Amino acid sequence: MPPSLKGKILVLDTHAFIWFLADDPKLSDTAKAAIQEGLEQKALLALPSIVLAEVIDIVQKANSFETRCNLEGHRTEEPTSVAS
Repeated sequence: MPPSLKGKILVLDTHAFIWFLADDPKLSDTAKAAIQEGLEQKALLALPSIVLAEVIDIVQKANSFETRCNLEGHRTEEPTSVAS
């Protein structure tokens, strides 16, 4: 690791990774700034293999849900909750 990166290591979890990719407002500005530092090579970003496995699982489940809905003739949009 170059001396300039010493001590700056960011390990992303599944939520942070997905929220960053999706530009989700759930990800804090502090977290966005830290990830941006990694993208600018001012810090080292670490993405554990389990995060990739979880993302694959999420995508497969989403595809399975959409396929089931299409086969059954239902809409593929996620249901919205109605406040009581």
